[in-house]
Amino acid sequence: MTEVKPEGSHYPVVSSQPLQSSTAVNAQGQGQPPCGNWVRDWDTGLFHCGDDIPICLCGIFCGLCLTCKVSQDMDESALVACCVPLPVAFLRTKYRTHQNIPGSILKDCLLSSFCGPCTLCQLARDVNTTKLTCSY
Repeated sequence: MTEVKPEGSHYPVVSSQPLQSSTAVNAQGQGQPPCGNWVRDWDTGLFHCGDDIPICLCGIFCGLCLTCKVSQDMDESALVACCVPLPVAFLRTKYRTHQNIPGSILKDCLLSSFCGPCTLCQLARDVNTTKLTCSY
């Protein structure tokens, strides 16, 4: 870059442009790297509610409470449960992306809509196993 300072001026005149630079942006993970570089699957299956009975009971009888807890465990506001449409789909997509779990937003929405309590319980079980080792 060549600079020429005109007579009587405090600012230099730039006669060439700086080189173009590019920055990669991760649109779905807010620029955060995933917790680990490997692709993995869910720790438990969708219908394995018997693996954690307290989570299962909370998911069935007080899904809003469990959604608030999962939101907080994922460093989101507990208000996600009340203010975001399909909060379980939102949380599942965020978590799945961060953890390199294969899937799609459509699948997250369909599972959250038609198998809501089981989907929430699966997410809660997985978050419980990773919250000590990963930050969101």
